[in-house]
Amino acid sequence: MDKKASLMETLPRIMIIFIVVVLVLVGGGRLIWDAGRAVLGTFGLINITEVDYSYLNKIAQSNLNVLVNDINACKKSKDINCICSISLEDFYNTHRLDITNSEISLINIKDGNKITMQREKLEDFNCYYTKDSVQTENPLIINFDESPYIEKGFLSSNIKFNKVPPVYKSSKTCLVSTDFDPTKINKVCSLE
Repeated sequence: MDKKASLMETLPRIMIIFIVVVLVLVGGGRLIWDAGRAVLGTFGLINITEVDYSYLNKIAQSNLNVLVNDINACKKSKDINCICSISLEDFYNTHRLDITNSEISLINIKDGNKITMQREKLEDFNCYYTKDSVQTENPLIINFDESPYIEKGFLSSNIKFNKVPPVYKSSKTCLVSTDFDPTKINKVCSLE
């Protein structure tokens, strides 16, 4: 009987030790990595900065409001065959703009998720000028890395934009890609 009682006392201890070992293996690697990073950072051997995504998202949302206002002001200009300028600077590689023929959406694409952060009404701006022609896509998807671009796929080159791209207002008001020569248009749209 003593062996049975001894086994009944030992089994819970073994289970507790097993649970502790599993927890250390699962979470301990992260703890060891964080401690090692802190020690290396203290001696200046490593410099890892954490990105504040909530701050970047607030900046991007604010920039989307400015962007929509600038585009609408350009569209309302009485001038034709003129250039306006907008800013795509304050978007991060975790953001994407989806532009349809009726709205623009700011999408958060961090970690493979697609979360709509903000939508604004924007009519007929899902187009861009290249050196050859005007292209319309529904939706027009602008990604951000080093510079804004439209991904065209494996066999085609991506369409790139400057961070402060011109908007060309003619019969349509559209973004201007980097291969379009805006110096041919000498007129800046007068904005009210």
